[in-house]
Amino acid sequence: MDSVQQKAGSRQPMVARQILEALTRLLRSVKIRRTVHTLHLCETLPLGERRMLAVVQWEGERYLLAATANSFSVLDRKDCTRRAAGLAQDSSLSPEGYDE
Repeated sequence: MDSVQQKAGSRQPMVARQILEALTRLLRSVKIRRTVHTLHLCETLPLGERRMLAVVQWEGERYLLAATANSFSVLDRKDCTRRAAGLAQDSSLSPEGYDE
C-alpha cells in the first residue's frame, strides 16, 4: 500500500502542473476588446422645471443642446479636432472651446 500511495503522490504535482499549463494557454488565447464610446455628456445646466442646456461630444464634435419636456434643439456645434489643433495658436478660446 505504501508504494501505491507514493506513486499517486508523485503524480499529483505533475497533474497540477499540466492543469496550470493548460490554464495558462487558455488565458493567453483570450482577447479582450474594449468598446470605444463616442458619445459623452460633458456638461449640463438646469434652467428650471424640466428645462436644461447640455454640452454633448460625439464623433469629434461638441453640440450645445437645449432640452425641454417636449423637445430639444441644437443651438451650436463646435469641431473639437479643429479646436485642438488651433488651441495652441489661439489663446482667446476658453478650455471648452467656446469664446468667453
